[in-house]
Amino acid sequence: MFREQGMVLSRGTDNSLEFEVVTGEGKHLIASPTQNSDLFWALNGGGGGTYAVVISQTTRAHADGIVAGASLTFNNTNDEAYWTAIEAWQKLLLDLEKVRGMNTFWGFTDKTFALYSATLPDAKAGVIAAHLDSFKRRLSKLQLPYTYETNDRPNYYQHFSIYTPSLPFGEYTTNSVLGGRLIPRSLVQNALPSLISTFRNITFGAGVKGPASGHPFRINGIASNVSHARVGNNPGANSIHPAWRNSLYWLNMDVYHDPKDLKAVYALQAQMNVYQGMLQALTPGGGAYINEATFDNPSWKEDYFGLNYDRLLRVKDKYDPNSIFYGPASVGSDRWAVASDGRLCRRK
Repeated sequence: MFREQGMVLSRGTDNSLEFEVVTGEGKHLIASPTQNSDLFWALNGGGGGTYAVVISQTTRAHADGIVAGASLTFNNTNDEAYWTAIEAWQKLLLDLEKVRGMNTFWGFTDKTFALYSATLPDAKAGVIAAHLDSFKRRLSKLQLPYTYETNDRPNYYQHFSIYTPSLPFGEYTTNSVLGGRLIPRSLVQNALPSLISTFRNITFGAGVKGPASGHPFRINGIASNVSHARVGNNPGANSIHPAWRNSLYWLNMDVYHDPKDLKAVYALQAQMNVYQGMLQALTPGGGAYINEATFDNPSWKEDYFGLNYDRLLRVKDKYDPNSIFYGPASVGSDRWAVASDGRLCRRK
């Protein structure tokens, strides 16, 4: 998703140089800014698996070096103070995004907040600590005890290893339902109380009933400045949803389940769409990260591709004229229907 660029963090799509692909018709092609440039544009952000089979990619490399890190957690020992702290964190993100290269990965329920990791390339521990000092003072004033650490490591891999145990595969649970939304900085600047109210409803389980009951929803965010001004490219340089460039962070919601309990899975999927819709209402005209959003969202074209959808469909029709590549909520997927037995049937 993101790659280090000295002191700048950017999306992987901003660093792609070339793709090697095989089309559905068996053609071996190179897609780059100078060869099959329309396909290159589509592969950089237009969803995976729907244009051709990618067999290799060339990406821009960047110098490695020292990386500062930090983590912090606190619990809900006083409900009013806890949500005041969540609000303060949202405000702090507006300042942190001004720090070149800063990335934060965090999440919370109605009981616990965790800054899983903060990352600042080309910096020592004292630098990242200084950027978090005001938030720690706020927690102390609110009388919310917290745990906190900072460190620096000589390279990114060693930094990553601290916050991602059990490499190379990690230990993330996969039996979860995901939903999400890109949160624009304007929402935090101009309508933060509405956003916090929505967060509280989601984490409290508002509207949850039946098989979905007893499954707490968690909210997570990854914040990095990927605006055109920061990254150094222009609108239309690639096909990611334009809402990315105005986002303060991308938000996802997750809820874990027993995969054997299909009634709960279906109920949680339906509830996730409700919660995703609540965030849609706060961000009209916005978007979401397709890999961390619901597959059955009725507004998937607008939410996952935005104004790029029609152009992406033309690229797909050019390189996959028989429409043999398919993925739920992917470009051209509405030309197919999933039958009750799981088979794909072409719509007439």
